[in-house]
Amino acid sequence: MCLTNLSAAAITAVGLALATLIGNGIAGMFNLAIVAHGASRADLVSVFVTRLALVLGLCAMSGRHDLASVMAVYPLCAFALAALRGLHVHRSLFPLRVAHDEHVQRELGGRARNVGLGSIMGTVTARADTLLLRMYAGAEATGLYAASYRFVNAADAAATALATALFPRLNRQLAGVHAASAGRHYLGVGALLALLVAGSVPLSGWLASFVYGSEFASAARVLATLLLAASAQICGTFIHKWWIANAREQLLPRGQLLAAIVGCGAYLITIPRYGALGAALSTLASQLTLLVFYAGVWMTDAWLERTSRAEPTALALRTPPALEQQSRAT
Repeated sequence: MCLTNLSAAAITAVGLALATLIGNGIAGMFNLAIVAHGASRADLVSVFVTRLALVLGLCAMSGRHDLASVMAVYPLCAFALAALRGLHVHRSLFPLRVAHDEHVQRELGGRARNVGLGSIMGTVTARADTLLLRMYAGAEATGLYAASYRFVNAADAAATALATALFPRLNRQLAGVHAASAGRHYLGVGALLALLVAGSVPLSGWLASFVYGSEFASAARVLATLLLAASAQICGTFIHKWWIANAREQLLPRGQLLAAIVGCGAYLITIPRYGALGAALSTLASQLTLLVFYAGVWMTDAWLERTSRAEPTALALRTPPALEQQSRAT
């Protein structure tokens, strides 16, 4: 199977999926503003209305047995959520208008661009696995992997909800007297949640059989590997919010690009040979690459901070001879 053999329905489905991604991206952008202003409670109405419309739309379109009709519901609901959130921001938080200040456009545009590019890179990595599995490993391996990945989706949804809920508190602490401990507390919550997910790895065989039945028992190794990848992804979710709170969004596309290169390259090598397990191992490698990149940034920041603190001391120790003679004469 190759890309040139894709049917018109498959191409339409891919286009609708990309449209859904754009709609969710716009809705997520407004959600950042809502969370930053502590107005998440009012946003629950928009989320409830669009999720209800999504369920009803899927139920209505599923009877038509047409993939495009079902897929079309997703971008419609995504853009509806974006519109409702934009309206909420405009009416309750601040007016949405074009900023004519070049400094504001440059600063905010750059930050938004970095967040958007990071999201796109992460989405490429997250979607390439299923596509390559279907091309090189067949429907059975794709089904096993997709079924196991539902647990990753659940863990990521819980982590994203918790990280977003704690984000306003993080901003307040960074602006107050508790700025030094804000990062430790916030990232500590993410690390604890990641440990809980990683601790469920020994139960992967039981989880697969309990949720999907005994015929999915063979997915135990795939699920165990993906649970480890999910724990790394949870850490990454909290770190992403931390970078945004510290106005360092330029790190997001760099790290996600590196993870996408490693992940997609590993997919091409491992999926033809190991199938679903290869895809899971490549996903784990991609998430670990991202964490290694962030760890390198932190180590570099710590080294620069220690160096900057040591420079005044070193300068004080190296007293110029002229000043030393003057002090002796005095």
